[in-house]
Amino acid sequence: MPSAKPSALVAAVAAFVAACIPQRWLRALLFIGGALALVGGGWGNAADYVQQFSVALVLLAVIVLGVRYVMKFNLLGCFLVIFTSTALGALPELLGQDVMFYRTNAYAGLAVLLALFAWPLLAWISSSSPSPSSAASGV
Repeated sequence: MPSAKPSALVAAVAAFVAACIPQRWLRALLFIGGALALVGGGWGNAADYVQQFSVALVLLAVIVLGVRYVMKFNLLGCFLVIFTSTALGALPELLGQDVMFYRTNAYAGLAVLLALFAWPLLAWISSSSPSPSSAASGV
């Protein structure tokens, strides 16, 4: 099951950081070190390195914010975080294509991504508001 490896990796790293690293400054240092590690060695000059580092920072920030606010150690939330980080890497490439078929697929992917985030949000909002029958009966 190679598709479960990224989810397991995100869950394991998030659990380790949450359990073993309580200091904020150390978490920030680990975040910057992780972004530096994601750059790798495929850069040619300093400008290319800065560009790859900024892309790695954004990707890692999406994963960290997704783990903190979306996942909360929930398996389905973990899959949503992994899907979002993967889609954010692929959708800009599809949007930049000249062929309308690829751009249409990118817009469909963005719509699916927005729907995946809106669905739990709408369920949460609708569950927190009182129902009309309970408000009328005074319950």
